[in-house]
Amino acid sequence: MKKSYITAILLVVFLLTGCWDQRLLKDVRLLLGVGIDYQKGNKVIMSSVVTRNLEKKPPELISTTGSTPRDARINLQRKLIYVPDASKNRIVMLSEALARKGSILEVLDVFYRDPRSALNAKIAIVKGKAKDFLETQSKDNPDLTAFLDRQIVTSEAATIVPDVDLQSIRTGILDPGEDIMMPYMGLNKSNVEILGGALFHGQKLTGTLTPGETTVALLLANQKNKQTTLTLPIEKGVQMTVNILQSKRKLTIQPTGQSLKVSIDLQMNAEAIEMPFGDFSDQKTVAKFNHTLSEEINKEADKVIKKLQAANCDVLGIGRQLIAHHSSYWNQIDWNKEYPKINITSSTTINLTRNGILE
Repeated sequence: MKKSYITAILLVVFLLTGCWDQRLLKDVRLLLGVGIDYQKGNKVIMSSVVTRNLEKKPPELISTTGSTPRDARINLQRKLIYVPDASKNRIVMLSEALARKGSILEVLDVFYRDPRSALNAKIAIVKGKAKDFLETQSKDNPDLTAFLDRQIVTSEAATIVPDVDLQSIRTGILDPGEDIMMPYMGLNKSNVEILGGALFHGQKLTGTLTPGETTVALLLANQKNKQTTLTLPIEKGVQMTVNILQSKRKLTIQPTGQSLKVSIDLQMNAEAIEMPFGDFSDQKTVAKFNHTLSEEINKEADKVIKKLQAANCDVLGIGRQLIAHHSSYWNQIDWNKEYPKINITSSTTINLTRNGILE
């Protein structure tokens, strides 16, 4: 019995194929971050942050030019001793000029067709050139890609930028009933700064929002993350900062004949986290604060909705609801032309349920 057991184990060992598809770290150069710019003549510049194999040195930034991103990646390989590998890529940065030309899926195709690509890599739009952005920062920050990744993740958790990556934006771009928004970044002197949200219609960058407007847009789109803070005027020269504890959105769509009415009802419970005065034990005072805060957030919401329509960016997902619940109306309209003209109203209410740590 014991001999047969040992024989069976030996047979299994000999039949094992082993790691036939392994790729050793010593044989590759890992891409940790990529920036892509448009160059005249329908060419692109790809700036890659790559490791120095097993050497204990900071990653280096190498820029290559090509007719396509794949061509630029091939030219990168010609500069390296080892094969570039995108399995540990953490961020992809597209220049604003490139994104405004449209067809970003053609630019990103090199990542989608590579089975080793990290599709959970963060993606952002850069004001100016991505190459200049990465060159400026890589000089003083050897761990640049980890820093940028962490900055975006932190901003996502605070509902300052949308929570997107390479995989999710492809789904959003290909959805005829919804548009996407990406983080928008830039340099303030020599420091990296979140500038807000980059609005897309299909594959083309069509507008931008400030950080505060991006937060309001995400709330209207029912995309509140772990923490959300708003600073709103409470009276002349005085502002209150509130933390949104809970939010509930109701999107109502009413197609009537050839017209469409859309209303967004957003109810939010909040706590005051900064307020220089005010007796929160007085119900009349709290009611006054609630009324003023609701008025101010409604003004911001109306402004954001106008910007979304001007950019033809349906990040609110109105078209998706039309496809699902009003397909007959959807089939008879051209949504690309209809969306900027429809009547969208918002009713936003803030209800202070906590007064912060002070009693």
